[in-house]
Amino acid sequence: MGNYFIHLKIFFGYLFAWRGYLFNLSFCGEGPNPWARLDSNIIKSISRSVVSLSSFKGDRRFFACTGLLIKCRVGRHYGSVVPSRTVILTSASLFRTHDANTIDEKLRIEVFLPPNQRVSGALVAYDSCYNIAIVSVGYLRSICPEDILLADTSQDQSRDRQLRKMFREEPEPKNVVAIGREPEEGLLCGSMGVVSGDPMTRGCKDLRLSTCEIKKAGIGGPLVNFADGSFVGMNFYDGRTARTPFLPRRYILKVLQKLELPPSGSDRDQGVQRLDSSDDGTNYDDRWHVPKARYVYFEVDM
Repeated sequence: MGNYFIHLKIFFGYLFAWRGYLFNLSFCGEGPNPWARLDSNIIKSISRSVVSLSSFKGDRRFFACTGLLIKCRVGRHYGSVVPSRTVILTSASLFRTHDANTIDEKLRIEVFLPPNQRVSGALVAYDSCYNIAIVSVGYLRSICPEDILLADTSQDQSRDRQLRKMFREEPEPKNVVAIGREPEEGLLCGSMGVVSGDPMTRGCKDLRLSTCEIKKAGIGGPLVNFADGSFVGMNFYDGRTARTPFLPRRYILKVLQKLELPPSGSDRDQGVQRLDSSDDGTNYDDRWHVPKARYVYFEVDM
């Protein structure tokens, strides 16, 4: 078959491919297979909302991770009619320089939704302390963006009441699944686990831990409720912990609440928004350690 290039530390859990994929992946994995247990409608939604993102300097791939297509309101509208557009929620590691402390806003972004949709993306906003990035995306067919924000708004609620509801501490599900999408063929990776009651002993105290095991392809990917597929948080990875840190949904909503998303097509006119600030009550001295960006290939003769 010639030379096949494999990304180091890319696959985790069990793999899941799109209909028509040539190879049987049912035997590929460790632990419980989430794809054999999840409801088919949940799998369909995940397949249409989880994308792979790669950043490039010139023609050289700089970093690759996972992102979630989400509905995000335009401007600061609240109430019964909330204009929205589809963007990608992902990790700001996609844009971090090798010293891990600087965001490179000029990296070229490729968004991949298999089997054959590859479109350009662009950085719209980021929070460097929570390590969150929002990426605009070109046209993608047959998608199902996650409604992590707008589902909490209703016609008869004031803005303050809506925000209190968004940021409330939610009961954590018993069983969860960490999702990623690898960048070469777009295979989904899934790892089952539970939310751990253990507190974070270092770094950002807002992070929680799950027993799901991921690798670098899962950075920025969603942690979902096994029972109904709802969004629980965004996964992180640093290679130092046996468990996977994740940022719970309520803290992501806190960041998104500060986003003033322009209408589609006008991102470049507005420029990149920086969402982290020191006047919102967040203790940014406890920021999560961010590993250095690294993308490496090794060659296997097959």
